[in-house]
Amino acid sequence: MALVVTLLLQLVDQHRDFDTALLRECRDAVMNAPQEPTEDDVRACCDVLQRCVQALPREATLFCIVEGIAFFEGPKKRTAQTRVVLQRLLELASDEGQEGRARIKCLFTTPARSPEFVGLFKPYDVWTADSVNSSGFVPSLRRNSSWMMGRRR
Repeated sequence: MALVVTLLLQLVDQHRDFDTALLRECRDAVMNAPQEPTEDDVRACCDVLQRCVQALPREATLFCIVEGIAFFEGPKKRTAQTRVVLQRLLELASDEGQEGRARIKCLFTTPARSPEFVGLFKPYDVWTADSVNSSGFVPSLRRNSSWMMGRRR
């Protein structure tokens, strides 16, 4: 739940032109978030996030970066809740349905393998850095690994 609340708060902070009713909805979602949320509670907060994303100007591009998704694995309840949030973000970022609304670009990273979440991604969406040379440049990317996962367009 903390992940979607954080994303919602950051979005409201960055885009100050949401209408009053939507801002009230955001406030209520954050202030009334239960201490022990269920997956349905997380989905409800994701619904508010989605409405905010859909209210962005169509010429906007929203970048969503979630670092260290493997750290959201375990316990099972947190893993399941994180899966709900990641699935919603991937749906929002998919090519389908983006016409006439803001574009969403997502990047999910992890310093270790993420067996719980790698299944959410298509094989061509999962990349790894093979090596980094002395200048810090990543000379090549290899498909089908789980070091860095990104949704590309």
